[in-house]
Amino acid sequence: MSGSTETAEICNQLVKLLSDTVPFHAGIIRATGMAAERDLASAAPIYQSLDWWGGAGSIADEAGEGLQSAQKKRVLELITDVRDVFHKAGIDYSRADMWAEVFRGWLRDGVFDQEPS
Repeated sequence: MSGSTETAEICNQLVKLLSDTVPFHAGIIRATGMAAERDLASAAPIYQSLDWWGGAGSIADEAGEGLQSAQKKRVLELITDVRDVFHKAGIDYSRADMWAEVFRGWLRDGVFDQEPS
């Protein structure tokens, strides 16, 4: 399997959004992007980890926590985009599928369209 510059770019965008608020997550995302740029299959173990898709404390669980609504929405979109690139390459992970479905629902339903009062 070959590298994915698309995944690397998505990950770079996520890192920019999260590096100030969640540097640990930014590091995992950066590592995913760097590995994916070389070879998407070699990035799979990082992508298919509980660091990305687990429960409390995972990238998906915190998904832009503490950011303004527009930034949080962008984080959800980008995380879903990462899942989609791996899925199109035949690299699946049921936890990623579940989170992507939840995030798409939140985005569709406008959950983050207004700042909390």
